[in-house]
Amino acid sequence: MLKARVNSSETDDYGRTPLLKAACCGHLDVIRWWIVSGRDMDLGTPTEYNTDAIGAAKKSGQTEVVTLLERFKSDAVQTRGEVRVELGINGHARLNSG
Repeated sequence: MLKARVNSSETDDYGRTPLLKAACCGHLDVIRWWIVSGRDMDLGTPTEYNTDAIGAAKKSGQTEVVTLLERFKSDAVQTRGEVRVELGINGHARLNSG
């Protein structure tokens, strides 16, 4: 998704966003890399079925995804830094180039 430069707000034929799909399916690593890439992350509108990524993760029982997205929502800059450390990324290399 990241290499293809997916638009986080672009919806599929059913109105679902890429982040919502990653969240409800528990693709924690994809979400981590999305966070550290610095790309826009549209978490959707709370309680809106097709866009609420946190709500979708909660409904699917993806507790780690919920925790990560709630951390990001609360403090994107700090969470981005913490996830960089978790992934062993040092420096400020541009991750979304190429």
